[in-house]
Amino acid sequence: MLKKILTDPFSLFTLGTVSIVWFLSLFYFLSDGAESFSDFFFSFGGFILLTVISVVFLFLYLKKKGWHFQSVFALIRHPVVYVVLLSFLGSYLLDIYPYIPFEIRFKLSQQALEDFAKHPISDNDNSTVQWVGLFPLREVDIAGTSVRMIVSECFLDDCGFVYSPNGDPPIVDEDSYYELPFAENWYYWHRSW
Repeated sequence: MLKKILTDPFSLFTLGTVSIVWFLSLFYFLSDGAESFSDFFFSFGGFILLTVISVVFLFLYLKKKGWHFQSVFALIRHPVVYVVLLSFLGSYLLDIYPYIPFEIRFKLSQQALEDFAKHPISDNDNSTVQWVGLFPLREVDIAGTSVRMIVSECFLDDCGFVYSPNGDPPIVDEDSYYELPFAENWYYWHRSW
């Protein structure tokens, strides 16, 4: 039985595993707070691909078991179908609220980031990537009393966040900021070139 499940590419186990891995990967990609082309491609492309795989699986399953209501009801009662449907629902909710994964990741890292911001190590030459909490800091610089940290790329620009306990951070070039509603003294930073 296990050998059949693992070797049959259209098994329920395979479909459930693919949907869970896709959803968790999507959650991770959105958790850095940056909207990049790869995030959009993975989200939209993965949704389309999983839909096509599910329809093909349904067609092959019904072709193998027969085109009658008992086959449909047997499939509907299988727990993996609910896993796939929950993955679709979860991805839909992530499309509506894409900053929830970022807020969770940020909250888990907030204390480490604040400790780092109080004693920052500036690295403007991008020579090293240091991890603080759950974020890779690709670039760190100090602008006045603000500590600015680049964590990812967003399309053709850079994105990160700023710890600025004395009010709004200084605007350099075409930078834009917005205050994080869930963390005091923290701003989301979009650095344009």
